[in-house]
Amino acid sequence: MIVIDRERLAELPLLTLAAPAIRDAYIAVTDGRANLPPVGYLPLPGRNADCHIKYGYIEGDPIFVVKIASGFYDNPAKGLPSSTGMMVAVSAETGDVVAVLDDKGLLTDLRTGIGGAIATTALWRKDARRVGIVGTGTQARIQIRALASLSDHPLRFAVWGRSMERANAVLADLADLDLPIAATTDLETLCRQSDAIVTTTPSKEPLIRSEWIAPGTHITAMGADAPGKQELDLALVVRAERLFVDLAEQCLDHGEFSAAARAGVIQEERCVALGAVLSGAAQGRCSDNDITIADLTGIATQDIAIARTVLGELGLLGRLQGRMTKDVLETAARAVRARQRIRPFIYETPLIPSRAIGQQTASTVLFKAENLQLTGSFKIRGAASKMTSLPRDQQVITASSGNHGIGAAHAASAIGQKLTVVLPEIVKPAKLERIRAYGVDVVLHGSETGLAEQHAQKLAATEKLGYVSPYNDPEIIAGQGTIALELLEQVERIDNVFIAMGGGGLISGIGSVLKSFSPLTRVIGVSAANSAALAASMTAGRVVETEHLDTLADAVSGGLDEDSVTLGLAMAVVDEVVTCTEAEIAAAMRGLLLDEHMLLEGAAALAFAGFRQIAEKCAGQTNVILLCGGNVDGASVLPSLLG
Repeated sequence: MIVIDRERLAELPLLTLAAPAIRDAYIAVTDGRANLPPVGYLPLPGRNADCHIKYGYIEGDPIFVVKIASGFYDNPAKGLPSSTGMMVAVSAETGDVVAVLDDKGLLTDLRTGIGGAIATTALWRKDARRVGIVGTGTQARIQIRALASLSDHPLRFAVWGRSMERANAVLADLADLDLPIAATTDLETLCRQSDAIVTTTPSKEPLIRSEWIAPGTHITAMGADAPGKQELDLALVVRAERLFVDLAEQCLDHGEFSAAARAGVIQEERCVALGAVLSGAAQGRCSDNDITIADLTGIATQDIAIARTVLGELGLLGRLQGRMTKDVLETAARAVRARQRIRPFIYETPLIPSRAIGQQTASTVLFKAENLQLTGSFKIRGAASKMTSLPRDQQVITASSGNHGIGAAHAASAIGQKLTVVLPEIVKPAKLERIRAYGVDVVLHGSETGLAEQHAQKLAATEKLGYVSPYNDPEIIAGQGTIALELLEQVERIDNVFIAMGGGGLISGIGSVLKSFSPLTRVIGVSAANSAALAASMTAGRVVETEHLDTLADAVSGGLDEDSVTLGLAMAVVDEVVTCTEAEIAAAMRGLLLDEHMLLEGAAALAFAGFRQIAEKCAGQTNVILLCGGNVDGASVLPSLLG
């Protein structure tokens, strides 16, 4: 179960993000897709407070939502918000509680504000420019922000409060909007001068009189959402040409229209569903002279809509739809076990803050320095994980573009295991020499890593050797996942992690651990354009063959096995894929050298190139860039980087 706190939720631009979903939430009520049981209401006598429990389901959604919302209306005088609460997202497939949105009323406030703005902009006159806001609480502020965000033309606002101090406090809190907003304690004048009025108070006595309202005015009544509340006098409700509701049974029972309904001066037939207007099934305003009133009591489909928006924006909606597979959780558990086995054979690599790039990109940039690993690459983790899971006397064979071969050779030497390494004929000489130095058997075969892997598999079958895949093995993947276990101990929060993608063992292992233990962290795969088999396979949903051209990121070149277990894992845990050209990889290598004083291989620079490509949208966040290796021939690379 995931708990998302108010602070994280407040970072999301929900006033704009959630508006389409909330608009559809009203329509869902009228087209029969919504299941909305009666609202639970708990008054707290003597405390000027109440609590609502709303829950519902929209047909086809992966979740249903239960929401607890409390209003404590004396809180603003104490310097506290007037509303608090939480939402619980429950799987519509299994009934499991999959996310608790501990918003303390924020999401209710936002969805209410968005709903009010949607109703107001749908029902006001097209030439409406002057908006009166009645009230000085949280909702008054959000209504102004929502209307400013959703209106297609400039607006002027006036805020009424029972005291100028409270009204001016609203203006001070909204100073960042740079909008024309006036404060007043003269409610009659505000009403007479407004084209549209939004009421947001918990008043139990009518505040607005009919004679104050000019023909053509629209009113969105937000405050009366419980028995006994009323902001408009009965004569005004009776006088209005058009009455609109979010849900008729709620509005007539405990909304703004309930007093008129109990008095017998309006009937349900007069109430038009807002969703019907938004869908085009019913007419809204009939003329510019109509007085229109929308009574919004709040409906559970709004809660579903904003919860779904949050989960989608945080990359968690896929989890609710089944992305968090059993294989992902098993991989994370296997990584925990592997970590204990491989400790004697690896370094716990440091997490290094950027020297300059963080400032350049207005974000926190941290480098996970696997280039400082014992063998100069992360690959020893997976190799050690696999080999420590095998009998010591078993002879094994593996294939590699270089780094995995170095890691496997080191692990075999430390464990005392007989190993053969198959390498492509294009392997970098420096890597070949390092592998041979461990005393293992070496076979050169094929023009690229995929052909070397196929040859190694054939030799394993004919000579009855144990085959150790460089990526397509649960223990290899688990070993790479130990990197994420270290990250979770090294930094409190990770917003994004950038990982170079080859065969997928690295990103599958790290991604499985992060999605299991830090599900809000976005896993961003970075693919070299010249060798993008995994990225193409993820798009196709199956293993596909792609052309493999020369790339600076040679450590991640090559294709996938037809039965690759990494593909399903990568599709489950990767939130975004960024593809980089050779020029971008070279520029990233140069930037790391000049700005960070680190000479790194192309595959490590690939992850950094991916970050640079989307750095603007990662501003203000904590970004980890995995430097997967540092096995580079400086003599051959430096002239081209510095030339």
